[in-house]
Amino acid sequence: MMQEIAGLLGHGEGHLTTLAAAAAVKLLIALLTFAIFFGAALIAARLVCRLTRLAPEHDVATQIIARLIRILGALFGVISALGTLGVDVSMALTGIGLAGAAFSLAFKDVAGSLFGGVLIALYRPFKPGDRLTIAGESGKVVSINLRHSVLMDGDRRIFIPNTLVLSDPLIVEPRTLSQ
Repeated sequence: MMQEIAGLLGHGEGHLTTLAAAAAVKLLIALLTFAIFFGAALIAARLVCRLTRLAPEHDVATQIIARLIRILGALFGVISALGTLGVDVSMALTGIGLAGAAFSLAFKDVAGSLFGGVLIALYRPFKPGDRLTIAGESGKVVSINLRHSVLMDGDRRIFIPNTLVLSDPLIVEPRTLSQ
């Protein structure tokens, strides 16, 4: 250990200063990289919350999505910052890829329903009060959320997963003014 220190000092004090300055610049760039990723994630999360403020029934899902955006932003920021510092992040990226594949397989149906709910909210093929027939079921639409749409047929409440709305043919009878 003493020989290493003596070797560094043997190059002169200027060499140590140069190494310290280079390390400080790398650290600053790494921190800036993390800040950019995390800041972008915070902005995206706020945007998601603002866009869904019009539909208060989606508050829980909106908070989950916003939190996920912030976590992913921080994760990508840390990985990018470590890469900037010269750390080999290939194994971490491989692990994240494998975990993502396992997660997507495990939650395929849930993700499909959430995606369907987002598309229904954007395109509004039907709205509460319309009469809907899908997958052999028929009823009046009483609510639409990110996971499913709820129909009422007399005393029966029918929950239709939003994936069916995207994949199955549906018949929409808009409500009339007298309804």
